[in-house]
Amino acid sequence: MKNINFKKTWFLGLFLLSVLLLIWLLGSNNVNQTKTSVGVILPLTGPIASLGESAKNGALLAFNDSNIERKNSIVFEDDHFDPKTTILAYNKLKEINKVNSVVCFASAPCNAIAPLAERDHIILIAIASDPLVQVNKKYVFRLEISPLVESQKIAEYIKTKNFKSISSVVAIQSGVQAAYKGLIDDSNINKLINNSESVNVGERDYRTIISGLLKTNPQAIIVGLLPGDAGNFIKQARELGFAGDFVGFNFIEGEETLKAGGEALEDTVYSQSAGGSVWFNNLYKETYTMSADSGAIHSYDALKILLQAQKKGGKEDAVKYIESLKNYNGASGVFSSDSVHQFTLPVVLKTIRGGQFVKL
Repeated sequence: MKNINFKKTWFLGLFLLSVLLLIWLLGSNNVNQTKTSVGVILPLTGPIASLGESAKNGALLAFNDSNIERKNSIVFEDDHFDPKTTILAYNKLKEINKVNSVVCFASAPCNAIAPLAERDHIILIAIASDPLVQVNKKYVFRLEISPLVESQKIAEYIKTKNFKSISSVVAIQSGVQAAYKGLIDDSNINKLINNSESVNVGERDYRTIISGLLKTNPQAIIVGLLPGDAGNFIKQARELGFAGDFVGFNFIEGEETLKAGGEALEDTVYSQSAGGSVWFNNLYKETYTMSADSGAIHSYDALKILLQAQKKGGKEDAVKYIESLKNYNGASGVFSSDSVHQFTLPVVLKTIRGGQFVKL
């Protein structure tokens, strides 16, 4: 009799344990489904790490400001500003973390994964300058200033300076090339450029190139280089005796440029997004005790838009929501989505004074 009761108790205990285990597994699966809803791929190490860290800060602000119940439903991946690593990070986010949307940073990395996101029906917001990254794609959007608007702003500035001769140095990088093309498409600017050099990203010694550029006695040099590279180039040009103006694109802005260029950067003029809204600038400074750069501003908006889109239902509803955004009041100011999946962000001119990036 005792053996029978023992067996019944043992089987009942085993049954209850099995039920509890099943409930735990189902709950665990549910957590995993919501836990990693958004992936963010950034250059957290490498040549533009300062921009990646700022972008991460902006994304975290957006996440914490979005009333998300589970605080671990955002996953960051470091691609070192290397497109091959970006692809590995994307595949990891898709296969292991099961994300349904992704934010990427910079043109080359975003171009590497944009076709993959389109194929997989994963919504991607690219913080990238290349205007082609999202073209003819349903699930890919671009959130960055327009190279055309940017180049027009620079062209207007150059015309006010009445330069007679200009040289240029341009990185072989899709975002930089797009901005430079927009500039030289202006015939009035094109005829001023007497000497131009294309260089690989990551060059360190520009002295031979600079010596060649200076042979035409330019009054200004257009600097189409990434952070750090721009600082090295400008410092070396000053050391070789160039006393004219430097004019560049948004890629100049980064702590790496300030460290490499130092005092030689003073009064360099470049184009950039109009900057954060007052409320965002205050929030960022309160949180991180520093001013927000464009990477922080844009990543905040990108993540916030994705999180809001997810609340609309399935992917089709999320895409329609992003496509329909008009007069959206974000960290970047008031902007809208246009017919080719990009956002109309305002552009201003900035300069470097006293080791700081400031509006001109």
